[in-house]
Amino acid sequence: MKNARFLNMSTFEEKNAQHKFTIPTLDEFKQKMASLKIGKNDIIVCYESAEKDTQEQSPFKWACRAAWIMQVYGCTNIKVLDGGLPKWKNELLPLETGKNEPVREGSLPDTSFRLNTKLIKYLDEINRLELEEYAENTAVIDARPSGAFANGSLTKKAVNILPGELFDLKHYATLKPIEARQLAFATKIAGNETDIIFTCQRGIVASLLYVAC
Repeated sequence: MKNARFLNMSTFEEKNAQHKFTIPTLDEFKQKMASLKIGKNDIIVCYESAEKDTQEQSPFKWACRAAWIMQVYGCTNIKVLDGGLPKWKNELLPLETGKNEPVREGSLPDTSFRLNTKLIKYLDEINRLELEEYAENTAVIDARPSGAFANGSLTKKAVNILPGELFDLKHYATLKPIEARQLAFATKIAGNETDIIFTCQRGIVASLLYVAC
């Protein structure tokens, strides 16, 4: 797409983390955004080009992951392109080829990024879910395939919702209507929770559910 920046998701993580797919540190995030010439208050549209997937997954998990990380660090106007590049191409919308270097016109980007700790949960917080007074206001939604979920989850409170319940995987993985998504959540959680935690195997597919919520 015209003026698109390429974000290599294999570099959009903490370099020296013990576990793969840990979100980048604040300094690493700032460096990446500076290289892309993107500021905190810019309108940012994330998309990817995956063509195929199954009901257990969605083609646009990396775009959702990128959007979530940017929101964690305070970006205020994030979008994910519904249907991604396959739908864009099918509708014969304009494309360009060749290497595209980030170009910014006008004012300098706002780089006042800050970590929003409300969008992250740590292991000790998950362990607290076994305490009834904390768990009653919290829902845990596991996005892993049904078989993996059946073999055990982070907490007995977890429920399983698949991306295919929220995205129409037969039509470019576009978001299902809001009513269908509300029904998918309503059949699994009470709906009065003040805290909803999305989890999966690596923290990638959970981003899809976060975007669709």
